[in-house]
Amino acid sequence: MADPFGIIGVIGVVGQVVNAGVKLGVDWKEAPSDVRSFMGELEVLKTVLSETHMNIILNQDFKDAFEGRQSTVLSHLADGNSSSNPSARGLLSTCSDELGDLLKKLHKQSEGHCLGWQRLKGAFQSERAHTAVDDLQRRCRLLNSMVAIDNVAMTAATLEHVKCTRDEMRAQRIDENRARILEWITPIDYSAQQSDNLERRCDGTGQWLIDSAEFRTWVQTDKSILFCPGLPGAGKTILTSVVIDYLHTSLSDDPTIGVAYLFCNFRRQHEQTMKDILASLLKQLCHALPALPVEVQSLYEAQRRTNARPSTLELIELIRIVAASLTKTFILIDALDEIEHQAGDALLETIAGFQKPSNISLFATSRLIPSITQRFENEPTLEIRATDADVARYLDGALGLLPAFVMKNAELQTQIKTKIVESVHGMSPKAVKAALQKLATGSSAYDTAYDEAFERIEGQLEDQAILAKDALSWIVCSRRPLSVVELQEALAVERGAAKLDPENRPEMEDVVSACAGLLTIDEHSRVVRLVHYTTQEYFQRNKTRRLPEADSLVTTTCITYLMFQAFGEGPCGNWKQFHRRLEDHLLYDYAARNWGYHVQESSLFGGNVLAFLESREKLDASFQVLITIENSFGIPERPYVPPLGYSGLHVAAYFGIREAFKVVSNGTYSNKSNSLQGQAHYNPDNRTLDINAQDETGQTPLFIAVSRNFGDLIRDLIESYSADICKDKDGRTILSFAAQRGHFEIVKYLIESCKSHFDINETDIKGQTPLILALNHGNEEIANFLLEVDGINPNLKDQNGRTALFFAAAYGHESTVKRLHETGIIDANVKDSNGRSAFSYAAGYGAFHDRKNSLREDIISVRTGCMDRPEGWPGHQTMLTSSIYRLIAIRSNIEALRELHKAGADTNSQCVHGRTPLSYACGAGGSATIVRYLLELDDIEVDARDNGGLTPLAYAANKSDSEIVLCLLRTGKVDVNSRDVFGRPIVAQIWCPIFDDENVGGAKATKKIGAAMETNMLLIGVGGADPNLRDRFGQTLLWKAIFWNVAILAEYLVETGLIDGRLNLCDDKGRSPMDLMAETPAQHRREISPALVELYDRLQGLKPRSC
Repeated sequence: MADPFGIIGVIGVVGQVVNAGVKLGVDWKEAPSDVRSFMGELEVLKTVLSETHMNIILNQDFKDAFEGRQSTVLSHLADGNSSSNPSARGLLSTCSDELGDLLKKLHKQSEGHCLGWQRLKGAFQSERAHTAVDDLQRRCRLLNSMVAIDNVAMTAATLEHVKCTRDEMRAQRIDENRARILEWITPIDYSAQQSDNLERRCDGTGQWLIDSAEFRTWVQTDKSILFCPGLPGAGKTILTSVVIDYLHTSLSDDPTIGVAYLFCNFRRQHEQTMKDILASLLKQLCHALPALPVEVQSLYEAQRRTNARPSTLELIELIRIVAASLTKTFILIDALDEIEHQAGDALLETIAGFQKPSNISLFATSRLIPSITQRFENEPTLEIRATDADVARYLDGALGLLPAFVMKNAELQTQIKTKIVESVHGMSPKAVKAALQKLATGSSAYDTAYDEAFERIEGQLEDQAILAKDALSWIVCSRRPLSVVELQEALAVERGAAKLDPENRPEMEDVVSACAGLLTIDEHSRVVRLVHYTTQEYFQRNKTRRLPEADSLVTTTCITYLMFQAFGEGPCGNWKQFHRRLEDHLLYDYAARNWGYHVQESSLFGGNVLAFLESREKLDASFQVLITIENSFGIPERPYVPPLGYSGLHVAAYFGIREAFKVVSNGTYSNKSNSLQGQAHYNPDNRTLDINAQDETGQTPLFIAVSRNFGDLIRDLIESYSADICKDKDGRTILSFAAQRGHFEIVKYLIESCKSHFDINETDIKGQTPLILALNHGNEEIANFLLEVDGINPNLKDQNGRTALFFAAAYGHESTVKRLHETGIIDANVKDSNGRSAFSYAAGYGAFHDRKNSLREDIISVRTGCMDRPEGWPGHQTMLTSSIYRLIAIRSNIEALRELHKAGADTNSQCVHGRTPLSYACGAGGSATIVRYLLELDDIEVDARDNGGLTPLAYAANKSDSEIVLCLLRTGKVDVNSRDVFGRPIVAQIWCPIFDDENVGGAKATKKIGAAMETNMLLIGVGGADPNLRDRFGQTLLWKAIFWNVAILAEYLVETGLIDGRLNLCDDKGRSPMDLMAETPAQHRREISPALVELYDRLQGLKPRSC
């Protein structure tokens, strides 16, 4: 290794000096004392230099460790030199030179015959050599000392780096978990479409909407609604994106305002169900929050174990919770007319329900459809139409597309713009329609233009024409937008091939060029789409003429792809492998999710479709994609457990493929119109496809058809193929299943045409009848229909003792409650297994909060004297009164509280847990407004304890609500030193939830600790709470502060003198705060509290007090 500083050279010279005496034959022991002293220094120098050489020069790890860092050693080894502070390199050079001169003098003075120390000692008397050796020796010792200093500094830097890395990893884990939870809520994301819409927008378009008085009022008013209808092509979607962008831009600084939006599309109805829409709204609102709500995280953790996504009711409750945490929420729905009618109605009803407790404003667009406009007839409306300014702005950018002769004639350009602007000008749909009729701009005009484009396509070389038609077939028929890579993969599939030839993938430039301008690519999302919505309408009208083989092509390609050899091994073993499969096979996701729909569209069922349904491994592989619609957590190493027992006919039922059952039943199915598919033959003795096969849940294909609401297939199975009417493993028949799913027409068909197969009062393993299932899932129309069926018994109880009345009241189904009463056999006073009545459930939901709901009057009219006490809880007030009070206290409905109080309800009634309305109002979900109202009541018990020993003050303190804590303290009626059943005073209770939660860390912990500290100071400073009280384990607040390492709390207790002299109070195991400090390494004590350390040092000599 190189010796850049010359250390080895100096060591060598020292060695030569020592050896010179030996060579000259003199005895060093006889040398004069000053010579011996100098030689001793040389030996020490040699040792020190060797250490320096080993520690620094030869230690590559040392230099690597300080790469890019400040090093005390390396800075002293710098090349720089000065008279006041010579460098180590300079000292080494000087020392080497001086010792070299000394060596020369030794050799010179040894010349002659009389050799002895008298002659040689002069060589050792050089003052400069002595000085050089001393300086170098001191510098080397200094350097070796600095190595230790650097090591300490490096240790500290390493610890800091490790801490930062740990924090980064923790933050990364939190972000990854957050992303997994959001993906679990729903994989659907509308942000790419929002970006595409804004990209297509001309600058300034839609500004009239932003500047309008209606829009400004909508933004500034709480719980407002703005309905914006418009003609097709008026720009509703672009303007919705403009509004979204405005809200994001203008409100980005306020994290308490949420924005969620939907772009509805009739071609995406299968992924825009009520559940999908609610999931998307929840995902967007959660995404904007700094931290996911604990309720969302808790449900995710619970659902991970069952491998399921949140239900519709769970989504509704989570949105309610998230919206309540925001000061305002904007929900924007574009093209409300393009989602399924029932889903649209349910969505608007649900949003209206959200608006009651939360500040939610709704913006919606739609075509002028009476059923939708009627829903908004009493709401502010602003029609969306093409303004003159917007049209002119668009034309300025589009004139470049006109022929060259137009571009050369400025006057002609002006005339074109003027005429077009005049044509679309108007204040009403009628005026716009009339103007359009005067121009040749109807569907016939579009057809002429697109016919010409298609003629250009067919006039190309044959290969280009086929490429264009195949690409257009896919874009026209696809059930969702296709990405560039998906379309390339689809166009590369060869019919009947066992794998994909990558060389078959066409370049997208060639595809777009071949399509004569009918296709375009959105730059942001990389989605391929038709150039205009009128292009889609053209192909819908003319598909059989222009693309007669389109559905057949897409179906055949999907089946061919799913039958590739790559999928012959079945499903992937875990989600990591599964996602790798999707990355390697770009069309697989689309083909697996949609092949059945294309079979339906093409009325195509041939031999290869049947072969796919009978291919166990390949069917299982595709089914893995299907179930990720409902179950996917994105956990890479999570094992995939495939469902058991399902057959190809279960999958066929999922897609509603009636022909599959015809083949299995009849043995042969032939579709002569499609020779590529071939004739399908099925041997009935082959039991791989059994109409009555049950999967692991006990469900047959008939159950799947019911769940998917395929009425024609259900009739085929029951009437033509004699499918068994059986129960699944939950004890449900298809009647119960249909009632639960809300499929009214199917329930009606089963009752009217197949009644002999069913017992109208049949129960599942939970004791739920079809009537209860319908009500429990909000299907009031079905419930009312079932109540008209002969033999219905509405008094049957489920396993929790609840009858149909419970569920009707709980969900606020007013008409069903009336019908139940009209039967004359309903028991209105029945209690469930928890001792609660039906009306107590009504109080917790919408009935009590809707003044128009007659159930509200039923609840208020109930008096304590006419109700029985719940069995098993003697001494408690009626469960009805306490439940109503509790639920209204949580939901902050002060008006309802007043009415209940006037009706004679007991303000101090306790639930089974011993909590009063005030207790609930002070706890999670309560509000200071309700607390202040209750405290004004003369008979209110301010300090009532529940079964756990907690008072209202304890609940308020535990959620760190300073406002409510102050309200209670000011009454002078609370015991600030009250203890719970564990003997913990309130000042200690506050901290337990923080440090009992293993997931609390980082900024979240800091925020919670800050809030708890503020509450602690209120209780001690204002309320006079004693921080030195011990719990049942003998632990004081200071003891816990040191144990939990809460520096801010320990410092507060010490600096205020609240615990002065009590540092030695022991717990029941004999450990005092002093002992905890002693167990902490000295170098870490000041991380607890400098003030505490000073007190510890001062009291070290004191003996512990009696424990």
